[in-house]
Amino acid sequence: MPCSLQGVWGTWDDGVAQAEQHRVHVDVYVEFRRILLQELHVRPAVPLDQLTSLRKHAGRRVHRDHTASIADGTNQVLQISSSACSYLQHVIARPELKRVDRAATGPRQDQEQRLAEPVERRDPVVASNEVVEATPVLLAHAGSIRQELEPPMGAAEHRVNRVARPGKAPEVFEGFQDVRVDVGEVVLRVRHGGDGPPVLLVHGHPRTGATWHKVAPRLVEAGFTVVCPDMRGYGQSGKAAIRPDHSQQSKRAVAGDLVRLMNELGHPTFSIVGHDRGCYVALRAALDHPDVISRLVVLDGVPISEALARCDAKFAHDWYHWFFFAQPDKPERAILADPVAWYTADPERMGADNYQEWLEAIEDPDTVRAMIEDYRAGLTIDNEHELADRAAGRKVRCPTLFLWSSKDDMEDLYGDPLAIWKSWADDVRGASLDSGHHVAEENPAALSEALVDFLS
Repeated sequence: MPCSLQGVWGTWDDGVAQAEQHRVHVDVYVEFRRILLQELHVRPAVPLDQLTSLRKHAGRRVHRDHTASIADGTNQVLQISSSACSYLQHVIARPELKRVDRAATGPRQDQEQRLAEPVERRDPVVASNEVVEATPVLLAHAGSIRQELEPPMGAAEHRVNRVARPGKAPEVFEGFQDVRVDVGEVVLRVRHGGDGPPVLLVHGHPRTGATWHKVAPRLVEAGFTVVCPDMRGYGQSGKAAIRPDHSQQSKRAVAGDLVRLMNELGHPTFSIVGHDRGCYVALRAALDHPDVISRLVVLDGVPISEALARCDAKFAHDWYHWFFFAQPDKPERAILADPVAWYTADPERMGADNYQEWLEAIEDPDTVRAMIEDYRAGLTIDNEHELADRAAGRKVRCPTLFLWSSKDDMEDLYGDPLAIWKSWADDVRGASLDSGHHVAEENPAALSEALVDFLS
């Protein structure tokens, strides 16, 4: 939702004066304003205590795990874009930008003119665990702000915030609602549409809910209500504070989010489909919430504990990332050095909008950190939960479908992967699909047909 910004750090003159007083290059101030003017948008009714406020106190710490915000007296929050925050932190870490003679910057009128020019996106890579000290000018108040807000939401919409975002309308998920839903610890980005029995589609790593853009419309046409969230930590959904045991990204925590999400959307029971890391979440939802999950579909994966129990040299070689991602800090640094090289993808196969969401996710340090925490939880607390299920004799009670891609490595690793799932569910069936790993993108027709047949 657009807003008009009268001034950052008061008037333009005040801003330049403060930039010079606090030894920040005036060009830095100009660039910050330009990014704000293009990318700042309003998210009404966000509790102030959930965000890190920009204040005037010297030495206030700004962490990459939070999005900085500015607020006025009406308790409404203007949330600064990630690129603006990244730019500020990048500047702070570069002392050569801290001081320049005003004469070297050119006339002030030239600086003001630059505000109207298009912004070239410059999102420097910053390690996600890096904390930098902010100078007072970078933490100063927002000045006078006029906001153009949506009409007040009714009580029924209190927790489901429909957010209008600037820029081109998405080409995928036509007819779907794109909303933010507060599920307690985090706020999830969710697309949903259709009318009929509800089906929740859970993506894998490092995708977002957009990976289902060729499948979701087919399910809607077949008569289903379809819900496609970004899991916590992934895409545009919220990132929970990291805990020493990684439980904030455990499959139990993520499954709990999704059950609450579906309840908020009016679906107390539903079918769930999970791919890749999402299949572990789907399994956990079925085990922890047997009265909620009516049907379970798992794609291209076996339970984490089963994979670890069968771990041999081939698994360690082919799936080395499981163990590398378990190490502290280094995975994030390796990925963020060149995210596109680390996570290879085909834009044509993915589709333009799906690819763009993927690109934004893998280039965001907070998202990368949260996605890696998914793996750290997998080798620790998630494995423990599954072992406890086995010891207690817990199994999936609902009908279960296991689908695996013939060009993936399920058969190479496990021979008959369906046999593994038969020990976890009494009513399970399965089949392979002619596809590589990302079946929702590579063979959506075959996947959709299999889902409709099972879920109907």
